[in-house]
Amino acid sequence: MADADGQGKGRGLIFCAAGLSVAVAGIGIAHAAHETRSRLHAVESAGKAFPQALGSGDGRGACGRMTRAAQARLAADQHRDSCPAADAALVGPLTPAERHRTATSYASVFFAKEGSFGHVGVGDNPLQIVELLLSEIHGEWLVAEVK
Repeated sequence: MADADGQGKGRGLIFCAAGLSVAVAGIGIAHAAHETRSRLHAVESAGKAFPQALGSGDGRGACGRMTRAAQARLAADQHRDSCPAADAALVGPLTPAERHRTATSYASVFFAKEGSFGHVGVGDNPLQIVELLLSEIHGEWLVAEVK
């Protein structure tokens, strides 16, 4: 009988340990899922704010949502000396309806399997932007590249 009681206690400890392991793994998975949802929400918010600022003609607001390198590329592409001036040159010729389409062009958000960039899909818009690559800089998601 002593052997049976010893085996029963041993099995009980094994089941407790297994149950604890499953619980810890579950907590880890739940935490990872929460982190992913939080990151997606942050990228989504930034991905919506950028085209809204761009479409509304808020050059400072749009540029403030971009990395410095992206600001410099936009200014160089538009042959302007500043990002807000480049924004004005880019959206200046648009009609109010085209500006509205640009401001509301957010379509989707995702992370690639590898890499740290957040990807924002952009819907039909007169500027023909199809995707924004966002990078987390000091806890804030900024547009690093406009495709």
